[in-house]
Amino acid sequence: MQAQVYLTGFSEALDWRPIEFVDHPPLKTCSFCKVCPKQTFLLGCRHALCELCYGNLLQHGRQCPLDEEPFEESQVERFDFDVEKQKVRCFNRNEGCDYVSTIDQVMCHFSNGCAFHAVTCDICQFKVSRRDMVRHCVELHRGYASLQSASVTSTEDSGIENSTDATSVGTAKSDERLSEQSRKVVPRQQSTANGDTIVQRRENNQTRIIALLMDVMDKLHAVQEQMANNLRGISKFTEIAEQIRDHAGSMTRRLHEMADVRGDIERIGNHLNAPVQFSGDTSRHVNANASHSGTGTLPRHQLSTVLNLSSVERKLDAVSPAEQLQCTEDFFYVKQFRKVWNDAMKKPAGCSVSSKLRLCGYSVNVKVMLSPCGWDDDVRVTVGFSVLKGPMDDQLKWPFAIPFACALVHSTDARKNIMGNIMQSNTFRRSLTNQYRLVNCLEARASDLFKNGFVLDNAICVSVKLYPMLL
Repeated sequence: MQAQVYLTGFSEALDWRPIEFVDHPPLKTCSFCKVCPKQTFLLGCRHALCELCYGNLLQHGRQCPLDEEPFEESQVERFDFDVEKQKVRCFNRNEGCDYVSTIDQVMCHFSNGCAFHAVTCDICQFKVSRRDMVRHCVELHRGYASLQSASVTSTEDSGIENSTDATSVGTAKSDERLSEQSRKVVPRQQSTANGDTIVQRRENNQTRIIALLMDVMDKLHAVQEQMANNLRGISKFTEIAEQIRDHAGSMTRRLHEMADVRGDIERIGNHLNAPVQFSGDTSRHVNANASHSGTGTLPRHQLSTVLNLSSVERKLDAVSPAEQLQCTEDFFYVKQFRKVWNDAMKKPAGCSVSSKLRLCGYSVNVKVMLSPCGWDDDVRVTVGFSVLKGPMDDQLKWPFAIPFACALVHSTDARKNIMGNIMQSNTFRRSLTNQYRLVNCLEARASDLFKNGFVLDNAICVSVKLYPMLL
């Protein structure tokens, strides 16, 4: 239902009379005093003002106080409101009249033809339709005036001597008439029964509507919570995607560096195709010639080869050592997982898949081992961790003591990840051979991985993470 508004600036008959428009444009109402003026001033921020509020605003600075947008008086638009063409409702809308027409016709209808004018009964203080007032008094208040006059007369005629008897007689008569009046009030109660029924019906409808709204709000809260959970999952996978993208960028840079190294090696190979043998005798011969000549310089083609070798050595040493030392987490995908699972079911000793990774400069090995459980047809999946011999071992601290943990990464929901315990061991000493000691980090059943959605595109994802901050 549209809210009632007050008009101003139109006529004495319309000004300051509450009017309910059927479809009232919001820009015709003042944004400050909520009055509908004959002329509206529209600011650049689309706030409408009446003439009074606009004049007061000019005295307090040319800035809208609602959104603090400045304005120039030349930019303000003025609109006249043609209220005669608007559809309005009867002024007795709250009493039950549903008449709708132009404002002139509604004024004529309200003054002459509306049957819903209501007045207040002085006796019972009920609001009654004016056309039903006589019937209301006949049915509910018959004899009320005579009862009042009789009570007054009996009081005036009573003397001081027989005041007690007169009072008792008057009281008896009053009791009789009040009893008769109470019997006559029964029709009034019956006449208001329909009104009570309507009120009760409205209350029941309101109760049902409130219950429905509460049910809708509960469902909206459930949907909102589900969306929040989905957003958290998306955020987690976004972080994983960012990490994968960073790793991909790092690998791309390394590939470019390796390509440059390969080009240098090819150029060195072209120089080495010449009949120059860098054996010990040749080196001594070159040094002897250089010492004998006293110049201390090499031939041009040998000098070029040495410079190229030095360039290759510098590039190999600069293959992102800082990135290798800062990387604390990496991922390993076991592809063709169903085939590996079938092979493990057929072999008593099971099978395994491993991958070499580089974390904090250390060369580590993640090994996924699949073996039959023995007591059923399931396969046990075990993730192991070990430290290998690496090219940066001279720059690292030994024994390896950084806490680490492995996890099986869920394909869609990071909250379902199977996390292993954070393990800390200083038994990983520097290896001078390719032999290493394997530490099992976590175990799971292959059937659970299939059933709970860990297998995506016939592959599972294993992560390993180091926690140097826990040292």
